[in-house]
Amino acid sequence: MTSLKERFQVSRPNPCILSFSSQVVSGHVGNSAAQFAMQRLGFEVLAVPTIVLGHHKGHEREPHQWLIDAKTLAGLADDAEAAMGASTRAVLSGYGGSVGALIAIADHVRRLKAAHPELIYLCDPVLGDHGRLYVDPPVAEAIGRHLAAQADILTPNLFELGWLTGTAPQDIDAAVSAARSLDIERVLVTSAPSDAPGEMVNLLVSRSETVLARTPRLDNPPHGTGDLIAALFLARILQGHDGGEALGLAAASVHDVLEMSTEISSDELALVAAQEALIAPKTRIICETRRG
Repeated sequence: MTSLKERFQVSRPNPCILSFSSQVVSGHVGNSAAQFAMQRLGFEVLAVPTIVLGHHKGHEREPHQWLIDAKTLAGLADDAEAAMGASTRAVLSGYGGSVGALIAIADHVRRLKAAHPELIYLCDPVLGDHGRLYVDPPVAEAIGRHLAAQADILTPNLFELGWLTGTAPQDIDAAVSAARSLDIERVLVTSAPSDAPGEMVNLLVSRSETVLARTPRLDNPPHGTGDLIAALFLARILQGHDGGEALGLAAASVHDVLEMSTEISSDELALVAAQEALIAPKTRIICETRRG
């Protein structure tokens, strides 16, 4: 069995990424964050929407929305595959919307991986946060059964990690144990439990090591940070960085974007204003690696 590192060391520069997630008219969440970030790092991105909203649901006003049905989503994915030819080197999936849509995504990933064994699949299992699901339970169950089971990289937040593993990790060791129980090559736990006040930890867990990236905690961050770090991490992996390097760069970029969002008093991710930070973050993160 080839390792993840061997599989992303392909000779084709700037591979194409197929990304399934939500799309908003205003703001930067889902594909409206991920697509721009990956493009700024030099990748062609084919973004297939699972739902289109006026804005994310964290705003006071309820947005208009269009949920993409499974048949339409499958057709859009087929169109994307026809456009890409054999250039697809990664798939990213985020918010799914419905069980049917999730199954359609899973079927497409399965076909692509059969045709391109080197393909990397990153699943961002968008289930909930802060102790509660914000998708229907059947949708959450479908993410675990159909998508997470195929993932090479999984990027849950702490709540999602607990839900997927039937645990409630309260410290770093418990989060590592939960992540390893999933038997996925790499699990990036965002908003992992911190063992120091005033900091945020992103935790990359593989079978042989754990990498911690610590950044100062910022109050009331905008929505979309999970979408952003998943996209940046995948792009850095495809560029040939090892896991620790990819995590450090991705976490630094997210921190710089959040700082810019605070500086300009934006309640959305300041992706356009801070776009240079996506390529060359000013923040320098020295990751801590723990073996075993």
